[in-house]
Amino acid sequence: MDTSVEALFRDMMNNGWFMESDGDVGSHVGYFGYVNNTKRELFEIRQNFYETIGAYGDPKDEDIIGSFVCTLDSNGNFLVHRQPSQEIAKQEFRRLQREYEIWAAQ
Repeated sequence: MDTSVEALFRDMMNNGWFMESDGDVGSHVGYFGYVNNTKRELFEIRQNFYETIGAYGDPKDEDIIGSFVCTLDSNGNFLVHRQPSQEIAKQEFRRLQREYEIWAAQ
């Protein structure tokens, strides 16, 4: 079962709230995306994802503020990786995207 943060980010990624997402759960990198959340956006996030928050709990502000890369694999495992900055999150997303494109071309 997902933690409150994993459930929230999974819902956000699956509903187009991430800055970008790509991939395929069948690939070695899975389905992946990145997001940058600011304190200013917390109210809107909680307002739009109240059902998920109601079911899994309300994450602490500090657990969802920042830059993250998330991945979903074919087993349903959803991983949240905190990144030091939005730029580094974007770089990691691009790295995963390149790996995925190589896999998809085979």
